[in-house]
Amino acid sequence: MLVKIQRQQINTNGFTLIELMIVIVIIGILAAIAIPNFLSYQLRSKTAEARYSLGTIKTTSEAYRSEHGTYVVCASNPGNVPGVSKIGWLAPNGDFDLIGFTPAGAVYYSYSVIAGGAGIITSFIALSEGDLDADGGAGAAPGGLAGAAVGSGAANANNGLFSLNDSGTIVDENFGIW
Repeated sequence: MLVKIQRQQINTNGFTLIELMIVIVIIGILAAIAIPNFLSYQLRSKTAEARYSLGTIKTTSEAYRSEHGTYVVCASNPGNVPGVSKIGWLAPNGDFDLIGFTPAGAVYYSYSVIAGGAGIITSFIALSEGDLDADGGAGAAPGGLAGAAVGSGAANANNGLFSLNDSGTIVDENFGIW
C-alpha cells in the first residue's frame, strides 16, 4: 500500500510533455505577435528625431530670414544617408552653422534645406532623409518637387523621408508605413 502511494506521488510531480508543448506554442504565438509590433514601434520612435529637428530648422531659418530677408539653402549633412545606426553630424556644417542649427550628438537622418523659389529665396523646404530599415534610401522627392536633393533609394519611401515647408507643415512622405 505504501508503495502505491509513493508511485502516485512520483507520477504527479512535474509537467507532462503535452503541457510543456502547449506552453511553448503559446509563447511562440505571443512572440509572433509582439516582435513585429515592437520593431515597428522602434522605427516610429526614431522618426521623432526628424520631426523635432525639422521644427528646429524651421525656427532657426525663420530667425535668419527675419534678420537677413532671405532663407539659406543648406547642403545635406551628414552627406550620406544614415542607416540603422546613428552617424555623427559633420562639423563645421556650412550653411547649417549660418542659421544656427546643430543637432545634439549623432543622427539617424540626413538634413538639407532646398529653395522654394528662384532668385531671392522667399520660401524653403527642409528635408530629413533616413534609411531606418536598411533597404537602400529614403525615397522620391517630397510632394513631387523637381530638383529635390534626396538619396539613392528613389523607390523606397518607407524608410524615413519627411519634409517641412516655410508654412510649418511637416509632411510624412512614408505613405502610411508608420
